[in-house]
Amino acid sequence: MQQRNLLRMNFTRRWIATHDMGAGSPALSVCRWINSTKYFQLAGPVLIQNRRFERLLKRVGLPVSEINDVAWLFGLWLGDGTTGSTDIAVNINDVDEIQRIQDVCGKLGVTAAGARQTPSQVGTLGGRVYIRRPNRFRELIKALGMGAKGSKKLETWFETEPISVRENILAGLIDSDRHVVRVEGEGPIEADEDEMECATRNNDMKEAQRLYIQVIIISIYQDLATGVIALARSSSIKFSIGHTEAHVNKYGMNMRFCFRITLMPCSALTNVLSLLSIPYKYRPAPAVVRRLPVEYRFKVERESLSRVLQEIYIDRQKVDFL
Repeated sequence: MQQRNLLRMNFTRRWIATHDMGAGSPALSVCRWINSTKYFQLAGPVLIQNRRFERLLKRVGLPVSEINDVAWLFGLWLGDGTTGSTDIAVNINDVDEIQRIQDVCGKLGVTAAGARQTPSQVGTLGGRVYIRRPNRFRELIKALGMGAKGSKKLETWFETEPISVRENILAGLIDSDRHVVRVEGEGPIEADEDEMECATRNNDMKEAQRLYIQVIIISIYQDLATGVIALARSSSIKFSIGHTEAHVNKYGMNMRFCFRITLMPCSALTNVLSLLSIPYKYRPAPAVVRRLPVEYRFKVERESLSRVLQEIYIDRQKVDFL
């Protein structure tokens, strides 16, 4: 077996062959020297715009003219939908979101009842919008390989869909109640070394920081987290990813292992926030959307292929983010 040089990127746990990172990749560019010990690599944006999602809509009988609304509803379902159905959990005070669900479903020829509470939810803000079956939106979910209990994923091929589709999927995820921890904070964050070497991106980030500090998306599903990363990177949104171990919180509730994806401010992300339904998460669209390459830094480690494969196996036993 031919031995290859591989680069281990410090923003993932994945090993990537050097020849896989050339200009032929839609999301990646050639590595360059920064100093004697570090490389950096430009990632995104992906400007290819395929029509696979559109073809799926045609196949299940959903109107292609409403593709952006379908993308938003799909993102919302990924965040707060019931895995075995198309029902969506909501905060009963988020009347704008509830109304948008009903409006979108109306355009799709699907009936969505207003938010209802189960007896156990009375006295809380929890509720659910029931999308009646049979419906074509459920057929779309099934065509995407979901619909069974405990199954949620966001296919990485969405990174090459039209940018408006990517943005609306992210907007639906951010609108979902459980997946946004914080959209704004106190004080600006410091520009790191990558932005300092890219003045245009640095200025773009500072403009967005006037409106919010960061967006945090949380998911228990690895395949969903992987898809969110692909959408962010392809849309020129810088991100970081971490996780929270399973634990018992201060209220005595058992919390599952989850991925925590942080999206950093930029005009591309601000444009996504302009598509949201919930007023306290919404931000006005920027005058100009700049889709700029994002720099990632990493050190080079050269090892035998057998050692690399061993490391990959060990990482996958823990958490394989990508």
